[in-house]
Amino acid sequence: DKVLASWPMGVQTAWCCIFANPQNLDISDLIKEPRTSPFALALGSASQLMVVPTRQTSIYSRIWCIYEAFLAVDMDKVVFTASAPVARWAPRSAAINGMLSVAGVASGYLWRRSIDDPSCDEVSFEALLTWAVLAPALVISVLANRKPCISAGVNFIGIAVAMFAVGVWSYKVGELSCHNVYVLVLAVFAMQGVYFLANEYDRLCAVGVRSESEALMVGYGGVRGAAASVETDRFRILEEIGHREECVDLSIRVLIDSGMSTEGLRKASDKGVDVRSAADVRWAT
Repeated sequence: DKVLASWPMGVQTAWCCIFANPQNLDISDLIKEPRTSPFALALGSASQLMVVPTRQTSIYSRIWCIYEAFLAVDMDKVVFTASAPVARWAPRSAAINGMLSVAGVASGYLWRRSIDDPSCDEVSFEALLTWAVLAPALVISVLANRKPCISAGVNFIGIAVAMFAVGVWSYKVGELSCHNVYVLVLAVFAMQGVYFLANEYDRLCAVGVRSESEALMVGYGGVRGAAASVETDRFRILEEIGHREECVDLSIRVLIDSGMSTEGLRKASDKGVDVRSAADVRWAT
């Protein structure tokens, strides 16, 4: 499901080494020269490289995966990490958001209905009171997008308060027939609720990417620490990588940090730029 969820738009085919090479046969003649091996030839024809992490250990603990990372740098390929579909993480969040939305709208509607002198005159107080909570939540939601627990709490608060405001102004517009400006106010608070829902979706996507990044780190000991089933393969690959070992390590580190490795991201990271989450697609912002 990770591969399908991360499949690049417009791409029709993929080459997967584990299925393309006869793993149980002697393929030493195919790979005795790394640069002319099936791995290298396929990557040379590819537009991008999808990395699919495993849970037991980092794929980069193996020398042939290191070699693919080296070729991606050498051929200037876009490398990105496959991550699980957000649906794997979403059910609990969706249930909480659904309950908060329903409770918020209902409580706002009933609270406004319970006021002794229902009129259209209290919009300023109610708007200021609601924005006193929403404004800090909006700011924190942007600043805390790399802190999943804080971000989740802010999103839940924001959704509850925004939906409470929707309930209040729904009563004003529907029951009190307040003038059209309140329809605009209602729409603004509804949009705030949508923003926090989108921000929660972004958070769930980021959690998935971070989970895959952690899997790439398990057992990763750098280029020199990678193992091989045949030691001569390891020697040939390290010989070809030569002085570019640091470039390969940098590319893998950028991939782990950002979920993607490109020439631009590598240059930015090399200059000290924090590239964490740089490849995240955010719907809220």
